Amino acid sequence: MKNFIALFILCTVLISCNNQKPKEMLKTENEKLVEKYFEHFNKHNFVEMANMYVENADFKDPSLGQGIVKQTRQQTAKKYTELAQIFPDLKDKVVKPWDLWNNS
Repeated sequence: MKNFIALFILCTVLISCNNQKPKEMLKTENEKLVEKYFEHFNKHNFVEMANMYVENADFKDPSLGQGIVKQTRQQTAKKYTELAQIFPDLKDKVVKPWDLWNNS
């Protein structure tokens, strides 16, 4: 859960850096990667999601301990699988600030 909250805060900070609605733009490779990541997450396909990381990724996540902790892809998939067992309707999405304002 703490990892989910940390991911949510990170996404919020990253998307809040630009509060102007951009003109029509082609999606960058990075945007496509993020979409694929969230697609795997929302389908609870955590093995595929974890495969998007390097084999031994560094995480700074309070739920894993203090400081930077290395985790394998298998450990990452296991952690999110356990999280989804606690929260079976677990979903996440990337929102843009202007989407929040327009939908309220």
